[in-house]
Amino acid sequence: MPVLCKQKGFTLIELLVAITLIAILAVAGGGAYMRSIQRGRDGKAIAEVKEIQKSLELFYSITGNYPTGLNDGVFNDKKYFASGSVPNGDFTYNNASSGFCLCVELETETGNATTDCTGIPTGEYFCVENSQ
Repeated sequence: MPVLCKQKGFTLIELLVAITLIAILAVAGGGAYMRSIQRGRDGKAIAEVKEIQKSLELFYSITGNYPTGLNDGVFNDKKYFASGSVPNGDFTYNNASSGFCLCVELETETGNATTDCTGIPTGEYFCVENSQ
């Protein structure tokens, strides 16, 4: 009498279905993870713009004018920043005789402007202006 033995393991179809499901979950999870990383960078950039705005106002209260460019005054002196370090984001700064405009381009968030300080519409920006 022949002995019947049960085979242990999974069929090829079962393995392919399991691998496909794992791949779908990984793609969905990876996309959500990347969006959360981008939102985190946007939040940091917005916080840095607000800190720079405060620093520009402090600079104005001390010197009576705003810096003329990104390499002048407040942007390269950590004494104007509460954190003790100068933010290193990609900022757009425009100094007019009556004040300033400071913008940073966001990756995912909807900012408060669709143009940077130069008026060129190129994306979503978060901008601040002088309060003097």
